Amino acid sequence: MLATSIVNVALPQIRSGLGMSDNGTTWVVNAYGLAFGALLLAGGRVVDLLGRRRVSGALRPGLGQFRPRRRPPGGHSLA
Repeated sequence: MLATSIVNVALPQIRSGLGMSDNGTTWVVNAYGLAFGALLLAGGRVVDLLGRRRVSGALRPGLGQFRPRRRPPGGHSLA
């Protein structure tokens, strides 16, 4: 699972930043996996109840801020 791989890559920085032992980092990985799975199940249930189009329509404005902005004609940015 890609999400767990990302946590495993960040694990050395988490361990040194928080001063954790190996047992503590195991808890970090397990807690992340549990939270990710719970949110995945909850999101799936919401989509089942409300429908895919309603949920994606509700999320579209919030996710739109991550879209790259278009440059004005001429190729120069305003900032």
